[in-house]
Amino acid sequence: MPTDMIYCKETTENHHLSLSSKDCLLSLNMMISKENRNKSCSVFDSSWIVLDLDAVEIKTAKKEGSRDRNSTCDCTAGVKQSKAPKMLLIECRLNYESVNGIKEGDLDSKVRGSIALMGQDPAILNQVYFVFKDKVQPQAFRKLRAMKSNRKEYIAITINGLKDSISA
Repeated sequence: MPTDMIYCKETTENHHLSLSSKDCLLSLNMMISKENRNKSCSVFDSSWIVLDLDAVEIKTAKKEGSRDRNSTCDCTAGVKQSKAPKMLLIECRLNYESVNGIKEGDLDSKVRGSIALMGQDPAILNQVYFVFKDKVQPQAFRKLRAMKSNRKEYIAITINGLKDSISA
């Protein structure tokens, strides 16, 4: 797991989708709360914002007419890794009580849809974070580690683990 990630608000705000969908930017705390049945979250610095990819995809699909909505990860955040700006994909799975519903094809579809929507400028990190409740994360970690995606490394993490993996 990368440990040299530094949160970068500028990278988040300057992504082409952020510039065209400013209404889809929200704090990481709000994103976690939204994806966790509106349970309050104050783990992250309030200045940390993310781009809600589901909201951007809904807007994009409507603008393009009657096309079906593509599956996407919940959000993306700008980070710097080795001083280079990158985008981190984050998918919240906080409502899962077990790993039974986790399917590799569904995860792959979310990642592919996110990459298609975002493009590769700046580059998207090879690691994709899937955020689980504390009690589900150990099982999810084992299940995701067994998934050998040729494209990305899937990492099961908790909310606090996500905070610990990104420095300010």
